[in-house]
Amino acid sequence: MEDKEIPRFYTIKFDTPEKRKQLCKDWCEHLGKGFTRECFPPCDPQTFKKYAKKFPEDFPKADRDEADRNQLIAWEERLHKNADKDTGNASSIKFGLMNINKVFKNTEDTSLTIKIELVDACGSKS
Repeated sequence: MEDKEIPRFYTIKFDTPEKRKQLCKDWCEHLGKGFTRECFPPCDPQTFKKYAKKFPEDFPKADRDEADRNQLIAWEERLHKNADKDTGNASSIKFGLMNINKVFKNTEDTSLTIKIELVDACGSKS
């Protein structure tokens, strides 16, 4: 597919399909490590969303959805490691998961939400 025409007075950072595909790949890897959209170095989430909307062929929705799931997996792995080996800090993991959930609630392209339920050693919910 040919690149969409861009007015001469308007330059964009990711001006080729190759650069945009690499941006999407980097985005997916970034989220897959458990990082949030807000701390993605190449661009802010709003810019990424604009590129994905304008050039959908370079930003496959299936890849972005998988990255969202991988982001949660990264945090769930931390949670399980903490529970199984008593390493880390439960509060920081809880707040990390809450931050990820907040991010998901503020996006239009996913319906994924998580419920955080803490259970103490005796089995009662808090």
